[in-house]
Amino acid sequence: MSPATRRAGVAVASEKENFGVHDNDSSDDEFREVCDTLDAATAPPAHPPEKSPQIGLPMKVTKKVSVRRCDASQTGFAGLPPEWERALIGAGITRRDVLEHPQAVRDIFQFHAGGRRRDSSSTKPGDAAATPPRLPRKYALRLSGRCPSIHESDPSEMYAGLKKVGEGGAGTVFVATDRASPQRTVAVKRVPVRNRKEMEALEHEIFMMHSTRHPNIVQVHESYLFQDQFWIVMEYMDGGGLTDLLYDLEDHHESLTEGQIAYICGEVLKGLAQVHSLQRIHRDVKSDNCLLSCATGAIKLADFGYCAQLTEERAKRTTCVGTPYWMAPELIRSQEYDAKVDVWSLGILAIECAEGEPPWICETPLRAMFLITTRGPPRLRKPHAWSAPFHDFLGKCLAMNPADRWTVNQLLQHEFLHIAAPASEIAQRVRCMKRRKAQT
Repeated sequence: MSPATRRAGVAVASEKENFGVHDNDSSDDEFREVCDTLDAATAPPAHPPEKSPQIGLPMKVTKKVSVRRCDASQTGFAGLPPEWERALIGAGITRRDVLEHPQAVRDIFQFHAGGRRRDSSSTKPGDAAATPPRLPRKYALRLSGRCPSIHESDPSEMYAGLKKVGEGGAGTVFVATDRASPQRTVAVKRVPVRNRKEMEALEHEIFMMHSTRHPNIVQVHESYLFQDQFWIVMEYMDGGGLTDLLYDLEDHHESLTEGQIAYICGEVLKGLAQVHSLQRIHRDVKSDNCLLSCATGAIKLADFGYCAQLTEERAKRTTCVGTPYWMAPELIRSQEYDAKVDVWSLGILAIECAEGEPPWICETPLRAMFLITTRGPPRLRKPHAWSAPFHDFLGKCLAMNPADRWTVNQLLQHEFLHIAAPASEIAQRVRCMKRRKAQT
């Protein structure tokens, strides 16, 4: 499977209002009959009396999709619109799946096709469905002032020698040098700003990263808003992402040792502990968002675009965000959730480190979500190749019931982390990867 497929986030879903008109084979005819009846009822008489009452047509009329379970249907549901039926069949969810787990299928299909609730912290810049047309320059958006590290000036006055090193849906990443200290290298992420919603999302991400200081979290130095683009200046991690390392090992028929996996999990847990101590949830823990140092082997969490702030009044959330293959069951089912969703994602990350890819990666996103919610905790493909402490660690991360899942602080005391390899082993792996890339 291509890296683009692995990194694909969940698409932004549209919301539908409900006015009680059912969407079946005769819904359009029924709707027209209702309107014709109302037209006749509201037509004025030939000689209307003075001050006769006028009845208007109903406002905000939309259709409601009426779906029911049906054993005889090809999909197991009756009443689905044709495009929904095609999507369900194309996703690989069988009629038997529907008949055995009808509620689970309803939950994930609603999540995938249109029923997800989102908030301002769950919209990333570059989400196409959430991006209105670009505003005219004369209506350029202004900063809210929430994050004082954002400046409205030209970043090229401070940084030189920009070299493009990556590009994605959310922006382009460059490496640059500080004009004031030429020996200092930084990473610069450039993101276009097209509307106020994207502006707020970017300010949120920068605020979260700027206010979360820890050795295992990538630091934001400062940011700039210049010519309708955000320039986010961050700590440079010269080893790239953990995903790149896993791909390189797979290409050369190699794998991480159990001690190296324990080291990676321990470093990610330290970063998450800091995030959770601030009553925040990362919500997008995966190998793509774990950056490496070539020199020291350090591992740091990045990408806080989906990070959420919890309060005493809202200790749990129902907003559904993240990347499907690393997503916790309760999040897919649109149930209330808390920081334990990051623990589930860490367990999936551990399996990814052991096997090179997360469970269900070969399935479509929709079927993967169905399997996550109905098949129980994923397991290692070759259980006898791994130690009992590693299996136990995964079990504590991947408990289906969040109440049975360990917290980050509990996992930091787990015996599996006691076998962690030194950071120098990861540094050596990263340097080997870079040499291979240079040769090819």
